[in-house]
Amino acid sequence: MAGRSANSGNSKWVKDEPEVIEFDLTDEGYPSKSLVLTKDLILKSTGAVTGNLYVWNGAGSVVDVDERDIPAFLNRPRPKSCCGSVPTPYFVLLEG
Repeated sequence: MAGRSANSGNSKWVKDEPEVIEFDLTDEGYPSKSLVLTKDLILKSTGAVTGNLYVWNGAGSVVDVDERDIPAFLNRPRPKSCCGSVPTPYFVLLEG
């Protein structure tokens, strides 16, 4: 909400600081695991089970993903590779 501040007799509208709310995107009772993106791209994807939005910002970026969404990410079709090389997966699961 906006408030007023006294400024030498002149009233001005001053915007209050926004409220910061922190929350966990995973449902309570369902642990998350870390997935690393192996491709050099920005990827935004919605979890197949939870509907949570996940964003990776380039190769090597790590995002905590609800464990119910993990199988869909790991089973994502691998991109075709050229020259007979073995295609690499989009994601690697961090164990630990």
